[in-house]
Amino acid sequence: MDSGLGGLSVLREAIKLMPKEDFIYYGDSLHAPYGVKPQAEIRDLTFAVVEKLLDMGIKGLAVACNTATSAAVRLLRNTYPELPIVGIEPAVKPAVTESHGGRILVMATPMTLKQEKFQNLLAKYREQADIVPVQCDGMNHHRLMWCNRKWCIDTCVQIGTGSVGRTVGWQYCVFV
Repeated sequence: MDSGLGGLSVLREAIKLMPKEDFIYYGDSLHAPYGVKPQAEIRDLTFAVVEKLLDMGIKGLAVACNTATSAAVRLLRNTYPELPIVGIEPAVKPAVTESHGGRILVMATPMTLKQEKFQNLLAKYREQADIVPVQCDGMNHHRLMWCNRKWCIDTCVQIGTGSVGRTVGWQYCVFV
């Protein structure tokens, strides 16, 4: 499940790994974007989607939305201990590994950046790289991600090249 269409890339990989399984994709574009909503509302929306999916007979759940993962995955795991649940988080670990101590720009929704899950991830890797979180209010809206990806790239380049006081480039950008 995702708040829009971004989770289709997760679905594609799941199909590659388990080609004989049946899959249900639920993109909650009716309530997108999740990333600018209060945590309680994100949890309510996420649980409502999971209930629908459980009624459809799912055997496992991938929460492909960083915001929903940050806000609700722990509660989902506590509520449904028998259900295998995979949550998606910003790709800070692989970025740190590939940047070899360089600068990493993490563009994410306000809710993702505020959550304890992201803050713990940031603290874990802060000593290994220069990690700069950038709040992008509308970034999780599927139209922006799919039809205007250039905005994300332009923002990354603009921030990395000095328009906000930095004069060095970025080695790695994580688009959440």
